[in-house]
Amino acid sequence: MRKHLWQKLIPLILAGGLLGSPALAQRLDGSYTENRDAAIFFQQAVREYSRGNLAAAEGFFRRSLQFDPRIAMGRYLLANILFQQGKLSEAIEEYRAAVSINPRLAEAFFNLGVALETRGNLEEAYQQYQQVISIQPENWIGYYNAGIIRAKQNNFREAINLLGQAVRLNTNSALPHIQLGFALQANNQAGLALASLQRAVQVEPNSAVAHYQLGRLLSLQASYNSAVESFRRAIELDANNLSYQQQLGIALANSGDTREAINVLGRVVSKDPNNAASYFALGLAYQRSGNLNGAVDAYERSLLIDVNQPEAFYNMALAFRDLNRQSQAIPALLTARRLLDPQTNQARIELIDQLLLDLIFPAPDRKG
Repeated sequence: MRKHLWQKLIPLILAGGLLGSPALAQRLDGSYTENRDAAIFFQQAVREYSRGNLAAAEGFFRRSLQFDPRIAMGRYLLANILFQQGKLSEAIEEYRAAVSINPRLAEAFFNLGVALETRGNLEEAYQQYQQVISIQPENWIGYYNAGIIRAKQNNFREAINLLGQAVRLNTNSALPHIQLGFALQANNQAGLALASLQRAVQVEPNSAVAHYQLGRLLSLQASYNSAVESFRRAIELDANNLSYQQQLGIALANSGDTREAINVLGRVVSKDPNNAASYFALGLAYQRSGNLNGAVDAYERSLLIDVNQPEAFYNMALAFRDLNRQSQAIPALLTARRLLDPQTNQARIELIDQLLLDLIFPAPDRKG
């Protein structure tokens, strides 16, 4: 019995959280302190912050807060600087201080959520985004990030509700449409998912990201010819994005055009020879074309870059088996089995066990 090749799963959800650097969304005019020295240093800090001189700004913010530690905006902007410096724990502490001083400072709640999400504290991050929603119920970004959290937690019903609100409040941006589409797909609502991604392309027809994400969804729905068209359009808009070219190659292979897939993926690995995923995809294309030696070579190159790929070991084992190289197929299968988590991959492990049985004890040799 012929076993299926394994493809790496395409993540359903884009990275959530911070959209670029923490945004300086609140106006900086007006009075923030009655302490003269604190006000002088605060204004100097703001000037350096606006110029991008973050080290100087940090020093002035700290001096300002020595004179008046209850300047919420000073705490917030200092936290932004610390976040950009990678000092996550210190940034979280300053964001917390800012919102304790000013519980209406939505920007601080938002970036606190982003910082907590970055640290992996998803539920706590979700609570901060809920604070943003309560303060600014007509601002789409709070709903959007809260929806991303729920999607990461596989709570797709709630994610769909939140992302639907983000779409309602921001109809002219592709981003909420994209995320809503993938949440719908994960919730087995394929038709609505496709409509949401198609809407993303309609509202931003010149967005390479929108076309690329539509291609990803079409690939998940096994509409490979349509996916190829979307990926080609994304590449027209952003010709240097190797991720787009990689996904085009995979879609071409799945559509049956293995020759073009190999050409595309060959160009990708020549430009980025340290990309394990691209070599893996090239291996798939070779294997589907019947070039088993080429497939083995591509999988081996992929595993030299990243050895923790059970899919690569499994597919390589199938290639070895079809080349009558059972002595190499068996250890490759055993390695694939070892790399799989038995709690979440029981069906795959059973498939490997059956294949090992077939290789070690061919049907005519079995007893009983």
